[in-house]
Amino acid sequence: PPDFVQKLKDEGKALFYYDGAEFYFQFNVKRPGKPWLANENFIRAFGFAIDREDWIKAVLGGVSDPATRYVLPLLSGVEKKFVEEYPYEFYPRKADPAKAKEYLDKALKELKISDPSKIKIEFLTDDSSRAKLMAETIQDMIKKNLGIELVIKQVPFKQRLELMNKSDYDIVFAGWGPDYDDPMTYIDLWVTGGGHNNTGWSNKQYDELVKFAKTTTDFKKRADAMFEAEKLLLEKGPIVPVYFRQRAWTKKDYVTGLVRNFIGPDPDFIYADVEGKN
Repeated sequence: PPDFVQKLKDEGKALFYYDGAEFYFQFNVKRPGKPWLANENFIRAFGFAIDREDWIKAVLGGVSDPATRYVLPLLSGVEKKFVEEYPYEFYPRKADPAKAKEYLDKALKELKISDPSKIKIEFLTDDSSRAKLMAETIQDMIKKNLGIELVIKQVPFKQRLELMNKSDYDIVFAGWGPDYDDPMTYIDLWVTGGGHNNTGWSNKQYDELVKFAKTTTDFKKRADAMFEAEKLLLEKGPIVPVYFRQRAWTKKDYVTGLVRNFIGPDPDFIYADVEGKN
């Protein structure tokens, strides 16, 4: 539990691992009467206005890593980790108010809106106390850096999923965990008509890149295509990554070989042992 993390850190007993989950904002680009939700420059302004490091400290007690790109750092590439073979950073760890304002000005010009305070956005999230803190922290950052008011709408988890499935939202804080150790487990979420793509976003080039990556037998060209798809998603897509989740855990010193995984069995006891205990 979060309240114990600092205590375990102080005692030198805190351990951390990525559990595979990534969290991001997704925009409903087909929302009637709210064209800013489909504007690429507006989405980027939102992404640069968020201070991921401060958000993680305030909401998660400093446990987790800022998501400066889309693909999870642990996923395998051709010979090394995908992110090692394709280093990339689209969003900063810290907010960049100047760049956020630059993107916002471009968006306002395209939308023919002179006053950003006239933009209204409903922010859909869960009704837990942590979700409330998360939403209010983001609300403050967006107000401070963009001058835009987010109206927080808290609902039970089940209702949030229902509203997402019906595309009945403006923006929502959502997440995804990998089904297998490959970037495609994240990349193919956003193809046109995808079962989890309830953003309304569709991009022919993105669809073609994913299709190629799923059919070619050339591993290098496949990885190249997935990287191009990742960049295209961040440049033109409907999502803003926020963080890659880490979890804190602990164990007795005499427990060895216990493995925590981001995919597959977790925890994995197959090599676990207890030393010096009968």
